[in-house]
Amino acid sequence: MKMYKKALVLALVLMLISAMGVPVLAEETSTVQQAEELTVESVLQILPDSANADADLSRGAFAAMLAYAAGISPAEDIAQDELPPDVEKDAWYAPQVAALYKSNIFKGYPGKKIYPENPITGIEAIALIARALGVPEQSPAEDVDVKGINRDHWGYVFYSWLEKEGLGFGIEDVEKPIKPEEAAKMLVSVFGTDKEAKAIVDEANEKNKDVNSMRAKGTISMKINIASSDGTLLPINTDATFNSEISKDMMLHQTMEASVPNITSSGDAQKVVIEEYMDKDYIYIQTFTQDGQQKWIKMKNPVPMVFDKQYISQQREIMKGFEGMVHYRLLGKEMLDGKEVYKMAIYSRINDMAKLFDMLGSIGEQEKMTLSEANSIIKSIYTSGIMYIGIEDGLAYKADMAATISMDAEKQAGSPAVINSMEMEMSYDYYDYNKNITVEIPDEAKNAEEIDLNNVGSTEDNQ
Repeated sequence: MKMYKKALVLALVLMLISAMGVPVLAEETSTVQQAEELTVESVLQILPDSANADADLSRGAFAAMLAYAAGISPAEDIAQDELPPDVEKDAWYAPQVAALYKSNIFKGYPGKKIYPENPITGIEAIALIARALGVPEQSPAEDVDVKGINRDHWGYVFYSWLEKEGLGFGIEDVEKPIKPEEAAKMLVSVFGTDKEAKAIVDEANEKNKDVNSMRAKGTISMKINIASSDGTLLPINTDATFNSEISKDMMLHQTMEASVPNITSSGDAQKVVIEEYMDKDYIYIQTFTQDGQQKWIKMKNPVPMVFDKQYISQQREIMKGFEGMVHYRLLGKEMLDGKEVYKMAIYSRINDMAKLFDMLGSIGEQEKMTLSEANSIIKSIYTSGIMYIGIEDGLAYKADMAATISMDAEKQAGSPAVINSMEMEMSYDYYDYNKNITVEIPDEAKNAEEIDLNNVGSTEDNQ
């Protein structure tokens, strides 16, 4: 149960940190650029010279184009058993197929065959793009109308998430095979740079670079998808509302009312009120249960650099290592509470956690150990959402975000319960920018018992 309980503790910490909101991290993510400009022509160059531009595109060829556009490195020194059984290792697209196959993007039909020379349809291409991004596969995006297929269609879940991000592609009949240029346009629209959106985000960052205090309120829902040893699904759901504030000296205070799963026993979830403080050294948490019991605990902050002004001011240089991870799409302009705002879609997938940890170079050894253990079972993190940015002042006023953390079942072998994924939906409203906000951490919190996440559950059998 050690891995299981540790994952739940990390999930709780993740939920608390997420309540900080997007603007705190906006300076980090907004400067992402492609290493090279992705164009239809550059994607088409992946195809061999003998390719017919008017012929239907094959699944193998699309795999090569997808891997290039998504920045997925082709496999090297491929063994035949690392490929679908109907793909020869000397096929020109074999290295890319192997990379997608290993990443569980190309799953294949029964028998794991992918029929690489068969034409790929629009909906098949959409599904592979969605998997490359890491969109949730359990349920469709809410309140989204997908044209061309009904909700019972196997590809509806994938298409609904991309449609929500403004990536409908405009395909008239998604069941028909697609041509090379059509596929290239799809890939560029997803993995390329929306220059107008990028310019807006850069301008917004320049306008609000001196913002250092704010308040936020909103809701967070988390679902942990767990499978027992007999295959039974045992989802754990947590819903919370929060109010938070960040002071000018980079201190966070927030309160949260939540339904939290009991991580110390097999008991039911309990309704709690959580009060939290956070600085660059510690996260301090006080909980109030229904029977009135309360206790302060503290744990090392696994992301201390978020609270370091000097670190944040250096992000324009530091974050150059995140080329291609974050994408923006301008969806138009709207009126929000009397303000004219840009409606911006944001989406990203991180599937190399080691690279992410390397970028967070200023964290301590204990924090690295905690994050590295999480990395050992995390396959990828997909985030997407809509942000509303003031046209005049460049401030974020509202955001609706979702995140899916996909876990590696093989790394949890032997556990009585395997965590397949964690899904989060978050809604934020932001206000009181640059107000004179002060936060003081109570002495009871500072003197609280420190919990080491690396030793959670260590006194029990490591089952």
